[in-house]
Amino acid sequence: MDQTTPPCFTLAPGEGDLPKITLVAPDGSQAEIYLHGAHVASWAPANDAERLFMSEASAFSAGAPIRGGIPLVFPQFGANGPLPNHGFARILPWEFLGAQVAGNTATAIFHLVDSPETRALWDHAFAAELSVAVGGNGLGVTLEIDNTGHEPFSFTTALHTYLRVADLAETYVQGLGDRTYRDLPAGGIEAVPRQRPADRPLDEEGVGAVRVRKEAAAAAVVALHPGEGPRRLLRPAAGEVEERPPGPRCVEGAGGVRPAAGA
Repeated sequence: MDQTTPPCFTLAPGEGDLPKITLVAPDGSQAEIYLHGAHVASWAPANDAERLFMSEASAFSAGAPIRGGIPLVFPQFGANGPLPNHGFARILPWEFLGAQVAGNTATAIFHLVDSPETRALWDHAFAAELSVAVGGNGLGVTLEIDNTGHEPFSFTTALHTYLRVADLAETYVQGLGDRTYRDLPAGGIEAVPRQRPADRPLDEEGVGAVRVRKEAAAAAVVALHPGEGPRRLLRPAAGEVEERPPGPRCVEGAGGVRPAAGA
């Protein structure tokens, strides 16, 4: 891919002096992506508010995960295996391959391959590519994993998105039917997301409605997450909100997949 020049993107130090790409579409919508973990830290449609939640507790330092935005989980989701929590992709530097504009959309590509560091944790050859596309009122993030070795492997992955909301108590998750999620604040019980009342408008105050579309070979996992520090905990299974001192609120939507074999 040929690398283009601004206004498609700029490369400059971000928080903690970590390299950061600012990707700008022709209509002015933009996203910020750190090479550290290929981490999408900001998404703002043109003339609109910030849509992602970022934690003030982020260290923005090498070897530590960035908290909030869209952490990239690979090759292990959570602590469900022998690797560090959520794997290693989110704490490694990725290579920026370039960016381009097609129509009203600007797209940036990032690349990560196995190394002695990753092999010490997970002894498999792989190539990961993340594309981030912004334009209009949409953000598209696509992760592709290639097995570049001779032996099959299994992995789990997620785009662990933190969406900013105005009030967690007034936030609903629609379109999941009777699918359940694991409510960690309630002790890991299986719960069904709280549905919007029939007489409640879809878009009221604050950021408004966000439509999330996931295309993958396995089922999605969606969790409600209160953010860091003081917060309000939503327990959809019981329809309860536990009041705590005001603090940041977000919705975390993660698409975890069952172990998938490489070719």
